[in-house]
Amino acid sequence: MREMLARPPADPRAHRRPGVLVDRDGVLNEDLSFVGTRARLRPIAGAGEAIARLHRAGFAVAVITNQSGVARGYFDEAAVVATNVTLGELLGRVGDPPDAFYFCPHHPEGAVAAYRTVCACRKPGTGLVERAIGDLDLDRVRTVLVGHAASDIECGRAAGIATIAVGGGAAGLRADHVAASLAEAVDWIVARVGAAG
Repeated sequence: MREMLARPPADPRAHRRPGVLVDRDGVLNEDLSFVGTRARLRPIAGAGEAIARLHRAGFAVAVITNQSGVARGYFDEAAVVATNVTLGELLGRVGDPPDAFYFCPHHPEGAVAAYRTVCACRKPGTGLVERAIGDLDLDRVRTVLVGHAASDIECGRAAGIATIAVGGGAAGLRADHVAASLAEAVDWIVARVGAAG
């Protein structure tokens, strides 16, 4: 009887998707400080097209954002959700919307008691990253975080994923790459994941 050799174990990453996790205010829309209403949304030129390029390259794209305006009493969670929905619609008109939005409403010094806490989801904590990776079945090795603040970059580094800093203050951040915008970051992202995949 001929002996059959067992197949080598399948690569657990084979079915997982590459991903890009982006901060919201300052990356997808202008950071006007506590953007909690639809009227204050100002999408950044090229952001919707950048997401469309990432989708065409096979990436999932999720937003991970601190929204401490909830804890501070400036607006509620429903306002954040409505603002995210509107942003997705606006980005979709010129490109693609993100696949998912995740936000942290907490702050350790919040005025609203229910949200006054130290949590794992507020960046630089990694809770939002872990949730997005799990929900969207992302390959951590081929996932990149794009942000404009030190807390974004620290979050990505703590989660063990590559980081790109964008915007005016990006040069001073300890990211793996620096770009002027999400649109400019896409070439680096695609090239990096292509090399790692």
